[in-house]
Amino acid sequence: MDNINESNDVIKSFKEFQKKSRKKYKNLVNRIKDEKKYITTTQYSKQDIDVLGEDRTKNQLNVVKNAIRTIVNTYRETPYRWRVVDKMTNKDSETMNAAGINFLENPDNATAAIEALESATSFGLGVLVLTTDYGVDGNPEPVMYSISNLDNVYLDPDITKTNGADARAAAIVELKSREWVESEYGIDISTIDKPMVDIDEEYDRKDYMPLVTYYKKDKNGVTVYRMIGNEIVDAIALPLTYIPIVPVFGEKCYDEEKLSWTGIVSQMEGVQKLINYAYTNVLIRLAVSPKNQWITDSESIEGNESYFKNSNKTLNPLLIYNSWSADRKRELPKPERLSNEIPLGDVGEMFSQSLQMVNNIIGIPAIGLESEVEKSATEVLTNEKTFQNNVRTYMWNLRSSLVVAGMCFFELLSNQPLWGAVKITMVQGPV
Repeated sequence: MDNINESNDVIKSFKEFQKKSRKKYKNLVNRIKDEKKYITTTQYSKQDIDVLGEDRTKNQLNVVKNAIRTIVNTYRETPYRWRVVDKMTNKDSETMNAAGINFLENPDNATAAIEALESATSFGLGVLVLTTDYGVDGNPEPVMYSISNLDNVYLDPDITKTNGADARAAAIVELKSREWVESEYGIDISTIDKPMVDIDEEYDRKDYMPLVTYYKKDKNGVTVYRMIGNEIVDAIALPLTYIPIVPVFGEKCYDEEKLSWTGIVSQMEGVQKLINYAYTNVLIRLAVSPKNQWITDSESIEGNESYFKNSNKTLNPLLIYNSWSADRKRELPKPERLSNEIPLGDVGEMFSQSLQMVNNIIGIPAIGLESEVEKSATEVLTNEKTFQNNVRTYMWNLRSSLVVAGMCFFELLSNQPLWGAVKITMVQGPV
């Protein structure tokens, strides 16, 4: 920007917004980091280790991932599509509807929606971004992607709508190398000691610099600023009604009496612990189960000790033993195998009840949605109703966010604001 005062005002505005946004979403972002570790690494806390002991085996049966996969795959089968109606004619816009179908069927854009749903379902927040990129023909075209690292995004702390339609600002941070910054903008980052535009997270300040893409909405529309170091390197007015960084929230909850969002990972931590404990107990009992035991006269198996020693490993249909003593004066008893049945009734019942709790809590069986028989029509309908009711929030929030994303897409495509000219709704997909 040529006007230094205006540039400083924008940077100051961003820094104030950055501070408010981080304060609002800090607990949520930190919790999501912890939950990502929880489902990808060990699920045993220090408290669990204190209870079980350091030396005891710690096994996991990760049913949380399966529940997440079940919800996401339900959407994969029937993804949402946009329907655009021209408000002047009250008829469908065939051109826009065709463009919308092609856009959402593009593998990269389809993956973005799925990733945002997965993040919202798992942890309570996913983020979609609509922007433009150059296609294979060299022309700019709209694209959609999701942000997995939520440290790199700043959402409006004052939004009240679940789809972020009332957002006034948002920002994305990307760490760029010294070579990239100098090549793209001619800035030598080694000359910048304390950049005005910076982030709280640690990074290699010698070889990298944050590139901040800051969207701001006012009565004139949406403007995007790109900032590096102490400079605004781009300032572009966009033909957009909404900020094109769209949150996809999970289920509402409260954190220290403040509204927040959560996903099924936090809901399932308790029952996941029960399942892990029960699963570990089953494996331990199986691991320490005795070999096959036999009762007989020692002379009956003389010469065949290796057969009986390995009887638990072999499937020999023959029972090899000595039926008479060496002097042929005494008939020897036939060896009889003693039952070594492992008592699993108690832990098995606990394991079964733990798995059932998954269905009761989130409406999804731990083994996934059932396709097997042996269930009455009432059970099937009840399970389906429970599933729909308990996961409807995640689907509905994605649906609502895609309406905002759709408006951004069609406005970027047509290069003009469309608010009031068209109505966008979602068709197909989960209800």
